[in-house]
This record gives sequence, C-alpha cells and structure tokens, in this order.
Amino acid sequence: MSSQFFFDPRDPRTSKQWTPEFPISPSVRAFGFYPNLQDLLPADLILVSNIKPNFSHKIIEKVQLLGGYSQDDARWHHAAIYVGDAHICEADLPGVECRIIERYLTGSHLIRVRRDMSLSIEQRWRIAIRSLTRLRQRYAFEYLLDLGKLALSGFGQLSPDQTRLPEKAKICSQLYADAYSPITGKVLQNLRSGEITPAFLSFTNQLTDVPVEWLKIEKF
Repeated sequence: MSSQFFFDPRDPRTSKQWTPEFPISPSVRAFGFYPNLQDLLPADLILVSNIKPNFSHKIIEKVQLLGGYSQDDARWHHAAIYVGDAHICEADLPGVECRIIERYLTGSHLIRVRRDMSLSIEQRWRIAIRSLTRLRQRYAFEYLLDLGKLALSGFGQLSPDQTRLPEKAKICSQLYADAYSPITGKVLQNLRSGEITPAFLSFTNQLTDVPVEWLKIEKF
C-alpha cells in the first residue's frame, strides 16, 4: 500500500464547510472542493496525476516506469511550484507560466504537495521568486524524447552528461530543481544520472508530503 499523502477527488475527505473569500470559476464550484491555502507555503512542490491520462501523460508514465521507478512514483506526470496567493509557476507546453492552481481543481487530477521542511521562510520566497524569473522560457520537447530513449537503459545506469537539459529550455521537474538548488545549496536530482523527473521528485526523501486540508465549498 502506498504511503503517499495526496488528494483523490474520487474519495474526498473534508471536515469544514468553506465560503469562498474571492471569486472562483464555475468549474471549481461544480467540483466542490478547494485546498486550504493556509496549509500551503511558497516553494511547495505540487505534483499532479491525471485520473484519465491522455496520450502524453501515458508516455511520461511509461518512460518513468522504464527508467526504474515504481508505479506509485511514475504516475506523477507533472510538477509545479506554489508561489503564493493560489498561484503556481510551471513549465508546460506553452513554456514557463504563472497560473492559478484552479486549473487542477476540476475533479480530474490527483494532487500531492511536498516540502523541504528545513527551509526558512526567506528561502521559500527566494525559491518562488527564482522560478518566476524563468517565465516565458520554452518547453524542452527534445529533452523528453531523449529521456524516452535513455529510460530503456534505466536512469540508474546513466551518467549526468547523458541527461543534461538543453540551454534556455525547461521541463516541469527541472524548473523546480533549478529554483531550489541554488537557494538551498542542496543537490536535488538522481545522484547517479542527474535525471530529474516528476517520478524522482515523488521518490526523493529530501521532500516530505504535506497533509493539506481540503475545504468543501458551501453552495448557495
């Protein structure tokens, strides 16, 4: 049985009714749940898994399984950085963007929050700000193709040179690591290969799951 702590909209658990203090989208109101933002801190890692994965999600999961990760870790196909005020910074197909977290609050995603418990609040804000300085950097499509090929050898058998990202390009998990490591002085990557995937960010014991409380949106 998995020891991971995450929110599964198919089995929601909540203890509080919540009246929104700001406008929220109709789709989120229909979903009926919202994370307690007081439980989130800047620089928290947000991992996402689509309950009904599309073709690209299935490919990412397959690559991570081939690379040697368990199903529990490989299912996480996307990573984002919480930057405060219900916003996240993420590298997605259009490139690095700052978006509201509500895009994942439609009932179609598993959502998991992870955190380095040793960080100071100053470090957290610096990580969040550093991620935002990467806005508009392009998404590294070619790196994903390379990872697929390298996964056939297993990520544990590679050298760091084999998994190096292209310059001025990002994937979601690398965005988090590139913001985290310069601020903390800690290496956040597969030490054998240098690979950084959502599965690695799920697997690493440098981060701890955060038990976020989910609030039930009061309906009128």
